[in-house]
Amino acid sequence: MKTIRLIGIPYDEHSSYQRGSAWAPPLIREALYNPSSNLWSESGLDVGTAGFLTDAGDIAIPDGPAAFKQIESAML
Repeated sequence: MKTIRLIGIPYDEHSSYQRGSAWAPPLIREALYNPSSNLWSESGLDVGTAGFLTDAGDIAIPDGPAAFKQIESAML
């Protein structure tokens, strides 16, 4: 079975317009696990099946150029 890994990337240092996306990871999780939603995909997969969706938490991102290396490392 394939799995989906959710990884929060609280980063918006290089936003070209308005910042705020760094606050998104906990809000996305709140919406995802909201009891009024369901975990079925458009293709009929039940993402709520045990073990299908894993949450790896948020990446701790440093300021400056090291942020990109930290994000890349977390994706491996």
